[in-house]
Amino acid sequence: MAFRFPAKRLLLYLSGAYTWLSDMVEAYRVQNEALRLYGTAPAVPIDVALIALDRSMCLARDRRATEAAVTARDAVADLPETQRTEIILTRATDVATAVAGESQRGEVATLTDYVRACRERARSLGTTAALGP
Repeated sequence: MAFRFPAKRLLLYLSGAYTWLSDMVEAYRVQNEALRLYGTAPAVPIDVALIALDRSMCLARDRRATEAAVTARDAVADLPETQRTEIILTRATDVATAVAGESQRGEVATLTDYVRACRERARSLGTTAALGP
């Protein structure tokens, strides 16, 4: 198992790379393929959440603020509470920040409030999920 590196994991990393490079065409393509390979009941749900957060960032860059915020919130909400780690919450915050020019109303405000509530919940449970602000 230590040396196994499935195609879907490679696509997860490519999704992040293409998103970071702002190559939306390739990012969307590899995200679609990765999500197809992970299926509807992934063994590693955090991978699917990371892909969804990459997609959210692409949507934000495509000036689709509402869709970006909804996709990011759903990505976090679909995870078990213990997997709502700081990296996940930071990536969701990055989406909200990327669409901040669109305003902090509606779904963007909902995303910001949801991430804040997730961090507060993690702190109240005494977990290490929320290490940031």
